[in-house]
Amino acid sequence: MPEQMKFQWIRVKRTHVPKGWIKGNANDIGMDYDYALLELKKPHKRKFMKIGVSPPAKQLPGGRIHFSGYDNDRPGNLVYRFCDVKDETYDLLYQQCDAQPGASGSGVYVRMWKRQQQKWERKIIGIFSGHQWVDMNGSPQDFNVAVRITPLKYAQICYWIKGNYLDCREG
Repeated sequence: MPEQMKFQWIRVKRTHVPKGWIKGNANDIGMDYDYALLELKKPHKRKFMKIGVSPPAKQLPGGRIHFSGYDNDRPGNLVYRFCDVKDETYDLLYQQCDAQPGASGSGVYVRMWKRQQQKWERKIIGIFSGHQWVDMNGSPQDFNVAVRITPLKYAQICYWIKGNYLDCREG
């Protein structure tokens, strides 16, 4: 097996979760707090995507998002999907990508063309949370939901990583 294909477990040193998740009532915690950061005990040697602030849905490249996850109905298989964003709030993106439990926590990303480098770059702009019924013009509609990385969430995640808000000015 090629070296880049080998799987290696790395222990988690610390888990960071937003205060809204910790302090909220279990019955009314909004999906907007459904994200966390896992700090590893040692660095991994893999390529990774940068994170960024989620643009408005109308400004998403191609109007779509992408994510991959291990759906419960396909054990052991990494499933890639992409789809259009149907609606949004400040904290959430509503879409109808075909996803099942098990994919929750997957990074939601966009593909952006970098003109200067003449290449595509992927940037994480949200976290897949799960399923939600949403009232659309008086009738309930079924959506899968991603938590958007807002400027405030970006600053929080950056602070968890760097420990200093002054190092967290770009997004």
